[in-house]
Amino acid sequence: IQHSANYHRVMLQAALWVHAIKDVDWPRLTFQSLGRVTHWLFSLLDPASGRTPNLGANDGARMARSPGSTLKPFLYALGFDQGLISEKTILYDIPVNYGGYSPENYARNFRGPVTVREALTDSLNVVAVNLTREVGLARFHGLLQAGGLSGLRDDAGYYGLPLVLGGVEVSLLELTNLYASLANEGAHDRAGRRNGRPQHTHGTEE
Repeated sequence: IQHSANYHRVMLQAALWVHAIKDVDWPRLTFQSLGRVTHWLFSLLDPASGRTPNLGANDGARMARSPGSTLKPFLYALGFDQGLISEKTILYDIPVNYGGYSPENYARNFRGPVTVREALTDSLNVVAVNLTREVGLARFHGLLQAGGLSGLRDDAGYYGLPLVLGGVEVSLLELTNLYASLANEGAHDRAGRRNGRPQHTHGTEE
């Protein structure tokens, strides 16, 4: 896969912003452990030997499942990159209806005007869906594809606005590598395993 300069720029923007608000309670966004910039998952690899333990017939790291709200930071990164939002921009958490689709927050309430910082750290679904529409569903879909999410086999319209709320199946390995771009100043490096050993493919080629 050829990754464009746009992907690197957006991910770098996100990385810088995450560093700037490092006091945020990030576990609420269910971040996965990134390990070091080598992208080795502590849950998969023995850091001392670099070998993968016997995971049996069911390799949970490669099983596809909904990522839930973990894709939201990358949507906000696009918003920053396009100049649509900043940390203190006011967004609106209010009832909306997009052709019969009415997203709800986990708490089943609406908070009205909130800052970007509040919307992301509190993982507000309605605000994220609204921002997806403003940023552009196709752009968000393209960013995730560039980040190596293999489950995105159809065009953006197939997934619709719920994409940002976890409307695509993603493996733990893919999601961890996507987040590792934040720890690596926007550079994407897909990690995999072959014959029990870690394999790394830089984002510039496959």
